[in-house]
Amino acid sequence: MKESCERFLRSIEDTKWVVQNLDKIKEKYKSEFIAVLNCKIIAHHKKIEELMRIIESEFPDDVEFITTEFIGSKEIKVIL
Repeated sequence: MKESCERFLRSIEDTKWVVQNLDKIKEKYKSEFIAVLNCKIIAHHKKIEELMRIIESEFPDDVEFITTEFIGSKEIKVIL
């Protein structure tokens, strides 16, 4: 249980990392879905279904705790 809580809190940090680095991320991944684990982009794809397939096959033990975001071209507002 403790490990799950720690991993969940880590995923919140990953979301914050995306927001803090959005300008840089947009340069490379605009109009794509990204997957983030431990403040690192581990996969990306234009289709969410394909991104999920990659995540499930390459990171099966982490699926529940991987942050996924769509990187659009417009400014976003995030509510945490």
